[in-house]
Amino acid sequence: MPSLPLTPARRCCAVLSVILFGLGNAAPAQISYPDFSATVGMTLNGAAAQLGNALMITPAQNGQAGSAWFQSQQSVTSGFLTTFEFRITPTGSGADGMTFIVHDDVAGTAALAQGGGSLGYTSQPLVPTNTMANLLVVELDTYQNGGFGDPDANHISVHLIPTIPTTANGADEYYSIGRVSPATNLSDGQVHTMCIRYVPGTLDIFLDDTAVPVLSVAFDFLTGGTNLTGNPIAGLNLPNGTAYVGFTGGTGGLNQLNEILSWELGGPACPLNPWEVNSPESSLDIDGLQGTGTGPAVTPTGSNSHNPSRSRSWRPAPLSTSRWGMTPSPTARTRTARTAGPCRASPSTGRRTRRSGSTRTARSTSSSPRPAPAPASLNT
Repeated sequence: MPSLPLTPARRCCAVLSVILFGLGNAAPAQISYPDFSATVGMTLNGAAAQLGNALMITPAQNGQAGSAWFQSQQSVTSGFLTTFEFRITPTGSGADGMTFIVHDDVAGTAALAQGGGSLGYTSQPLVPTNTMANLLVVELDTYQNGGFGDPDANHISVHLIPTIPTTANGADEYYSIGRVSPATNLSDGQVHTMCIRYVPGTLDIFLDDTAVPVLSVAFDFLTGGTNLTGNPIAGLNLPNGTAYVGFTGGTGGLNQLNEILSWELGGPACPLNPWEVNSPESSLDIDGLQGTGTGPAVTPTGSNSHNPSRSRSWRPAPLSTSRWGMTPSPTARTRTARTAGPCRASPSTGRRTRRSGSTRTARSTSSSPRPAPAPASLNT
């Protein structure tokens, strides 16, 4: 049979077939909760509980602490990527926050410490039997505990705590190896999406629709990192390269409702929302032209897409191949109006690109060093 001429449209479709084949064969997610209508596979401690289709870490009550852990350890030291939707709804000014944690504490899936500014993973006053150790913490901190050195009441801070603290609470900023105060209000009662990507040597944190990390931290599970005052902090003891993963949170003299709405660990990249795959912005007709997207959008089982308060705002960066699979490209995301025309492959990624657009970048900040702290008191 004679071969068909390779028109621009067929060339485009061939490129797309290769890309889609690669995406289809990407490693599946190790953990996948489109929502928490069921919590099978999770261990919930303290105030944590299922609340409708959400995983409640703490209720809107004073003096609460909760934790939720996936029941089996996950591979982390060679690289990992996790994405979760969260919602923090304060009562009044609210306090104190919630965390994502990677740990191999001796308590395992029963690990839970004190509420308030300790955020469920440590204690103040410091009690060695009531604090976690051997952990990496990503804090979503919504209260300024002055005694802990918090910069404000709206910051993301990465804490590294290899052993039980002896002079300062683990939530103290002495243990921070990187932090940022984002423009986004973390506790506005709206749904936000966080994606955390670890490649040995670097921990990147994406928030909502940022195409570049809102925070990038030099860190390695084996060698550790450097705190804000320039002091080295050792790495974690993870002999098998695995650890428990999950969430903690706390309230004190003020409170807020801390919820996780969906969670995925693993998979190819900060994921393209499945309900957008067949949307008009992403559909292509068989002739390689951009179509009108007449097919129904794909919606994950149990999603709350009908609920306006459950709006998804994540728009991932372009994907590029690497040793970790499909990962966001370092270049910023480009958005354009939908116009018909042949799709064009990017020289660097082989993906189709659009003809015009604007680039959105994220704000990042740096913190000035401060002296090592004295023991702090709880300010909530």
